[in-house]
Amino acid sequence: MTRTTDLRGLAAAAMTSVWMASAADGRTAEPARPPFAAFIAPTSVAAEPVGPEPSGPPAQVGGQQGFTVETRLSASRVVDARLMLDGQALVYVVAGPQAGSSGADLDQLQTRVGRLFVRSTGGDDPEREYPGTIEGARYWLAARSPDGSRLLAYEVLSGRVRLVVLDLRTLSLTRPLEAAPEYGALGEDFGPIWLNDDAIALTVLPEGLQPAGVIGQRHHLERQLERAGRAWRGGASASVIQTVQDDRDLAARPGLLVEVELGTGRTTVLAEGAVASLRRSPSGRYVAGLRVFALGGPLAEANLGGGMTPRAELTVVDLERRDGAVRRFPGLNAELGSLVWAHDSDRLAVFARPLNQPLTTGRYHALDARSGEPEPISTAGLALVSERERGLTFRPELAAWVGDRLLVAARRTAATTEHLFLPQGDRSGGRIDWCLIAVSDPPSCPTVDLDEVSPRLGADQASGPVVLAAGRPYRVSVAGVDPLTAPPGRSFAPAPTAPFADQVRRMRSDRDPVLASSGDQDRQAVVLGGSGRARTMPLEPGEALVDLEAASGVAVSAVNGLTGWVLRVTDAGGTRIRWGPGERPLGFPRRELIAFTGADGTALGACLTLPRVDRFAGPPPVILDLYPNNPTRSDCPDPAREPDPALKDILTLSEHGYAVLTLPAPYRLLRTPGNPLGGLRTLADSAVAEAGRRGLIDPDRVGAYGFSQGGMMALWLATQSPTLDAVVAGASWSEYTADYFGGRSALWYQTYPEQSPLQSVSNRYDLETGYGFGGQPMGDRLFEMIEASPLYRAHEIEADVLLMMGDADPIPIHGFELMYSALERAGKPARFVRFAGEGHSLASPGNVRRYWTEMFETFDRAFGTEEGER
Repeated sequence: MTRTTDLRGLAAAAMTSVWMASAADGRTAEPARPPFAAFIAPTSVAAEPVGPEPSGPPAQVGGQQGFTVETRLSASRVVDARLMLDGQALVYVVAGPQAGSSGADLDQLQTRVGRLFVRSTGGDDPEREYPGTIEGARYWLAARSPDGSRLLAYEVLSGRVRLVVLDLRTLSLTRPLEAAPEYGALGEDFGPIWLNDDAIALTVLPEGLQPAGVIGQRHHLERQLERAGRAWRGGASASVIQTVQDDRDLAARPGLLVEVELGTGRTTVLAEGAVASLRRSPSGRYVAGLRVFALGGPLAEANLGGGMTPRAELTVVDLERRDGAVRRFPGLNAELGSLVWAHDSDRLAVFARPLNQPLTTGRYHALDARSGEPEPISTAGLALVSERERGLTFRPELAAWVGDRLLVAARRTAATTEHLFLPQGDRSGGRIDWCLIAVSDPPSCPTVDLDEVSPRLGADQASGPVVLAAGRPYRVSVAGVDPLTAPPGRSFAPAPTAPFADQVRRMRSDRDPVLASSGDQDRQAVVLGGSGRARTMPLEPGEALVDLEAASGVAVSAVNGLTGWVLRVTDAGGTRIRWGPGERPLGFPRRELIAFTGADGTALGACLTLPRVDRFAGPPPVILDLYPNNPTRSDCPDPAREPDPALKDILTLSEHGYAVLTLPAPYRLLRTPGNPLGGLRTLADSAVAEAGRRGLIDPDRVGAYGFSQGGMMALWLATQSPTLDAVVAGASWSEYTADYFGGRSALWYQTYPEQSPLQSVSNRYDLETGYGFGGQPMGDRLFEMIEASPLYRAHEIEADVLLMMGDADPIPIHGFELMYSALERAGKPARFVRFAGEGHSLASPGNVRRYWTEMFETFDRAFGTEEGER
C-alpha cells in the first residue's frame, strides 16, 4: 500500500525549506559550496585548549590530584563524530558531565546522546554549538546523506524523541516531522535511511509506543500515574498479557514506514507496521526492512541484553510502483540486522527461520526483489558463527555478496546448519573460515589456506569484501582471495575500535575499507584503498579512529580519558587541528602483579592497585573487585592506558585508601559441578594470601565489591568466607531461579504491559557453554541452583552487607528486596539503598555521590581507620 498523505496526526506539516531555489526543470539546484568555515560566526563558543581545566578542591598527594568521585562527575566525553562536506566540517556530540555507578553505562540515553557541536576542519575557526539546537535537549547522530552534506539526528527532550536534519551547506537545522505527535524511533534497528540526496525513509511509531529505554524514566512514570489515576477515579486500569502458542497469532507492532521529501515536506506512506533494519538497494528502486511483531512466541529466544528475539517479517517496497508496491513474506521469521543487498543487482539475502522454530534452525535466504520468492541457501556441512561469541546478540556475523554467492563466517562440520553459541573468547568450536554459499551449489571456503581467520568482516565493497586472517587483510572476489598491500609487521582488526565500535556498521561500504593496526607506543590506523595502496596515520596513546573521508584523506580520532576528551583532525600531511578540554594531570597509584596458582595448577595473575592515600595503620585493607570471567593478567598496565571498564571504580576506591585486588575468575575455575560460583572462594583466598605474604595488604581486613553479575559474586562469596568484613553489591540479584524465570526489562514491561510479556535471560543459564552462570540447562540442576543462591544462605553471612540499586533497572529490584529481607530476618547487619528513577547505571550526580558515600562508610565501619578501631 502506497499513498501520499499529510498523515493527519501521524506525520508532519510541511517544513520551512532552507534549500536553494529550484532549478527550471523542477529539481533542486545544487548550490555552490563555499568553504565551510564561512558559516562559523565570529561569536562562536571558543574552543577550550588542551590541558588542565578548573575543578573543585583537589585531593592532592605529593602535589598531584587523584581520581575522586568529583573527578568522575566532572569529566565529559565525545560519544560520536561525523566528517561532512568531504571533510570540511565536523559534527560531534559531547556527553557529560557523565555520571555512572560503574564503567558499564547501559542506558542508551546516557551513552549515545549529548550536546551537539560543529566546527570547520580547515584551520583555527572555533567550535560552536550547532545553530538551532534547543537548550536542555540532547542529540543522537544517525545517517549521513549520500553527498555528505546533510546529517540526520535525533533530538531528545523531556523524554520525547523527534527527527532533525542538519544541513551543513547552510548550517541549518530543520524538523521535518515537527507537527506530528509521533516521533521517529531511536536506535540502530529503527534508524532512518537516505533514499537519495533529497528524500529519507524512516519508521514512525505512535507516541505511546517508544521503547522505554529510549524515552526515559520520566515517560514511564507519567504512564504509570495515568493508569493508576484511572483506578483512583473509579475507572478500569487492568492490563492483560497471555502466552502465545503460535507465531502467527502475534500482533504486528503499530507504526508506519514513510518517505519524506526534505525539499517539499511531502510525506508518503510506504508500508504499515513498525519496519526495522531498513536497507536501500544499490539501484535505489527497492527498500527492504523487517516488520516487527510483538514479543512472546513459543520459541522467542532471550537476547544478551535482556530482550527477546521478536518475530520479524521480511518486507520489500518498490519505490517505482504505486499499486501493490509492498511485498511481504509471512512464512519466515527474519533476524534483525541480517539484510544484505548485492552490489550489482537487486538480489537480497536475509537470515530467517520458519515460524515456530528456534533460531538454530535458521538459514540465509536469497531473494530477487523484482519477482522471486526467498530460497534457502545451502549451508550443509557448515555451522555459522554468531555475534554471540563476541558477547553480542544471537545472530550471524555480517555477511557479504561475492558475485551470485554469499560469503559467511562459519565452521566446517559434519552436521547440518547450526549456531555454536560460545562465550566471548572461547575457541573450542574449531577453526573459523569464510565460506561461499549458494542456493543450489555446495559451500566452498576460499580461506582454508589462511591462518587464524577472523569472523568479523573488514569491509563490504563492490570489488569484493575484505576479510582478515592472521591479522592481515585479504579481498575475496569471484576470482579468489588476494592479499591487500599493507605495511609489514603489523596486525590488523576491523576499525574503528572501542569506544566507537558501533561505527563499524555505519562505515560507507562503497568507500575505502578502514582497518586499524595493533601495537604499543606506535599504534597506527591504516586506510587501505581499493587499489591495494595503503597510508598510515599515527594514533596517540588511548586514541581511537572515529570517522574518515577516504576521498579527501581527512580523518578524525578521539581520546576519551579519565578527566576529559580530545578530538584530532588529520590528513595525509599530519594533524590539522586538535582541541578539547583534554586530560588534567592525575596522580595514579602503584600497581603490583599478584601471581598465584589456580585449583587446576595453572598460573594466574591478579592486578593489585595500592592506595594512593594512607588512611589506615599498617598494610591497607583490600577490596576484591569481582566479575565473572575476569581474565588472568601477565602485567598491570599504567592506569592511564588500562582498558578495564572498571578502572574508574578501582581508582576511586584507591583514592579513599583501600587496596583493590581485581580477581581473575575464568569460567573453568569459577564453575564447579552444581554451582556456577563454586570455585570463587578458592580463587579469592589464594590471591589474598599471596598479596598478604608479600606484605602488600592486610589479609585480616578484606571486603568485596561487585556490580551487576559481580554483585551476585560478592553476595555468594559472603556466604562462603567468614573472614570477609564487608560486602557491597550493586545492581544485581540474589537468587538464580528468580532471575531465570523472573521478568526482565522491567521498565519496558511496566510502561507498556500490553505490548510485551515478562522476559527473562534464560541464555545466561541454558547455553551449554554459556556466559555468566551457564554450564548446563537450568532444568537439569534446578535444586542445585537454589542451593547455590545467596538468598537461601543469608543466615551464613558474617560480613556487613550493603545493597544498592535503581528501581528502574532492567534487572528487577525484587532480588535485592528479598536479600535484604532474608538478612534482616537472620539478624545480620545490612543496609539497602534504593535510587528512585535510576536505571542500571546512575545518572544523577546527587545519587552518584550518595552511592560512593554509602560504600565508603560501609567499608570504613568494617575496617576501622587509623583514628578508630573496628
